[in-house]
Amino acid sequence: AIEYGYSIAATWDSDTPVTPEGPLVLPGNYQLVLHVGGKSYRAPLVIALDPREQVSQDELVTALTYSRKIAAILQRVWQGYGEVEAVRDQLDTLDRKLNQSAAHQALLESVDSLRIKTTPLVDGTGEASLNLHAISDALAAIATDVEGADHAPTDGQQQALAQYQTNVDKALAQWSAIRTTELTKLNQQLHDAGIDAITVANPDRVASKETGESEGTP
Repeated sequence: AIEYGYSIAATWDSDTPVTPEGPLVLPGNYQLVLHVGGKSYRAPLVIALDPREQVSQDELVTALTYSRKIAAILQRVWQGYGEVEAVRDQLDTLDRKLNQSAAHQALLESVDSLRIKTTPLVDGTGEASLNLHAISDALAAIATDVEGADHAPTDGQQQALAQYQTNVDKALAQWSAIRTTELTKLNQQLHDAGIDAITVANPDRVASKETGESEGTP
């Protein structure tokens, strides 16, 4: 997720985990394996369903499948958001550099145009919003709800996920189009002016910005 949070029950001294924590494993027999110092250590682990719950294995499988789907979409959103933010940071730096010279008016206009094109991907609200951060927050909230209950996702949760997946597809398609058009055009202008190009980070180099503490942070 782009940003994690704490539940309302979080306490400072209890190693409260951040949410979403991730998909819940199904009940069953497992092994824990620790690799350290060139050796491997194994121990059995039995995951049992809360005896107070009356839920079928099929429901739990459905919940796990749903959680994994959310996790996969969150990963795509995180990647896209990190790329967009990294490019926008470079645009800000370039803007300050170009403003020191009146000879780069055309470049400044291209920088502003690219920034405007990417703004809907990092700003905006509403069901049809393409704001990747807002989408990540919404998906993280749904994931947390599913992780906190031993039952299959509701119809409402299924519909919400489908809607957000559609928005993610649109947002990332828009970002892909921006990269291949406006960003390519700007980089050509920068090349002609002898200025370093704007780069898009490789997947293993993406890092979303850290956010400040929220009201729910203990």
